[in-house]
Amino acid sequence: MKYFLLFIAFFYCSQLLAQVEFVFSPINTSDGLSDNRVRAIAQLSDGRMVFATEGLVNIYDGTEFSYLHADDNKAYPVPNYNGFHRFYMDDENRLWLKNQTKLACFDLHTEMFVANVDSLFRSSGIINSVIDFFVDSHQNSWYLTNSNDLFFKRKGENKVLQSLKMFW
Repeated sequence: MKYFLLFIAFFYCSQLLAQVEFVFSPINTSDGLSDNRVRAIAQLSDGRMVFATEGLVNIYDGTEFSYLHADDNKAYPVPNYNGFHRFYMDDENRLWLKNQTKLACFDLHTEMFVANVDSLFRSSGIINSVIDFFVDSHQNSWYLTNSNDLFFKRKGENKVLQSLKMFW
């Protein structure tokens, strides 16, 4: 009987510690999220959280949501990416969302959708169509063009460097 009471006391105390150590609050549409079907989550450099749902990009600052609307008809086509929602943050405070052969860009200063992504690529020195895009963990950008050239843009630089010719 003594061991049974000791086991109950231990079990009760461990439950109290677990509750203090792991605090979690679900966030859903009743808190302002645009949709309960969250497809991707990322954290911005300023600490805000960003959620991709079926229709919108939601930015949560800890108290409320703001919404970024993307125009699917004006999204940039990236035919080499057939995956699902993927966020990237570049060094120019832009949020990129890749999903099912489409690339959307948002300017985080203005919290607006950027419809002319091809002009951003051209201003960096890429003249061919980009068929895939990636930003690495150091905020360097990588571009694969339809001529199978791989371009690299180092964080803080304006122009890209041609890295190598890809042969598949």
